[in-house]
Amino acid sequence: MGPIIIRLSLGLLSTCSLFFLSGCGGAKRAVKPKPATVQVAGYNDNHTKFNEINPAVYKKSVKVRVLMDRVDQHKKTTWSLGVPGGFVVRDPESGRVIVRSKKYKAEVKVGSGNIFVNGHKIDLDSVLVVPKKDKPITFNGTVYHGAFLATKAKERIYLINVVDLEDYLFSVVRWEGWPGWPLEVNKVFAVVCRSYVLHKMLLARRLGVPYHIKNSNIHQTYNGTHKHEIVRKAVEQTKGIFLSYDGQPIDAMYDACCGGVIPAKSEMVDLKKAPYLARKKACTFCKKSRLYRWRQDYTVTRFEALFQRLRPGSGHLRGIKVCKRDGAGLVKEVRVVTSKGAYNLNDREIYSLCKRIKSFHFNVGKYGKVVVFKGRGYGHHMGVCQWGVRQMVEEGWHYRSILAFFYPGVQFMELMPVD
Repeated sequence: MGPIIIRLSLGLLSTCSLFFLSGCGGAKRAVKPKPATVQVAGYNDNHTKFNEINPAVYKKSVKVRVLMDRVDQHKKTTWSLGVPGGFVVRDPESGRVIVRSKKYKAEVKVGSGNIFVNGHKIDLDSVLVVPKKDKPITFNGTVYHGAFLATKAKERIYLINVVDLEDYLFSVVRWEGWPGWPLEVNKVFAVVCRSYVLHKMLLARRLGVPYHIKNSNIHQTYNGTHKHEIVRKAVEQTKGIFLSYDGQPIDAMYDACCGGVIPAKSEMVDLKKAPYLARKKACTFCKKSRLYRWRQDYTVTRFEALFQRLRPGSGHLRGIKVCKRDGAGLVKEVRVVTSKGAYNLNDREIYSLCKRIKSFHFNVGKYGKVVVFKGRGYGHHMGVCQWGVRQMVEEGWHYRSILAFFYPGVQFMELMPVD
């Protein structure tokens, strides 16, 4: 990948931009600042040279490597790829064509440390399956843009979708957001998801892993192409724009509904490393959401059965209550009293026990034959609150002002790949 120009808004020195970074004050709309370009050296991809493989497909774009599957090198596995119009198999390093095929299916078989494509043994550690006519590729019944890479690393073989950043976002924003919501809402989600994946790309380089991001909600849900044009418009109208702090893409966390929790008081993440997540002002915009308040009930019999898995021989439930919270009111420990004694569970243990709880801002108690959880919010209460964003847009907020509210101190930057 060639060097990347980052456009840094000179508006950051203006009153308008200070409004962006200060949490928006009482105003709602913002004027888009004029960008200027700043050359940033060293932003090169040293793992593979995808831009040299097929200039017609890969020139002038940032490529995301999305993990689709991985297996032990000695485990036999077949990955079937549907490729309309045929495909070529290339050496990712040199761009050399290894196999040309008019077939509409590429079967990538791995086993005993070897890689085969449609019966051809590939004497390389990595191979790239590229569609001849820039057509989407089908994998496990889902259609994806880009190419597919099979590569050996650390005793495993990985299957990776190599896809243009903006095509990746077109997919992710649909699955992580709400395509039926207004355009301005989806523009917020597009910038958030772009910032998040750029952060993961830099982290992957430091960790030395062959992929940038996973395709599940462990990172961001990536489920192939779709036909929601409002999402396409949101991605196009924010193309290349991301959020940075100290010149680096931020770890742009987000959840469905924050429940009014003030993240600056939370202990869930190290806010010294991510000060842009330390919002000191409560989001009150999500109060109308059906997710703002929730309740989950478990029968005592069901709760006891679940608790026995975690603490075998613990006896019958006598009582349960929250015994420790952090400064934001998020639960750190729950005390469970049984006929055999008392047990303290940390936040991860209680979530593993009761998967239906929607956040860690809750109270819990035993009422007769029922254990009742009552809480606020849905998610981890960090970064953008999606239902809050929807209400803000309805009140006339600009997408940049919204982002500056949820991520204090950030700068808006823009990627521009060059030859």
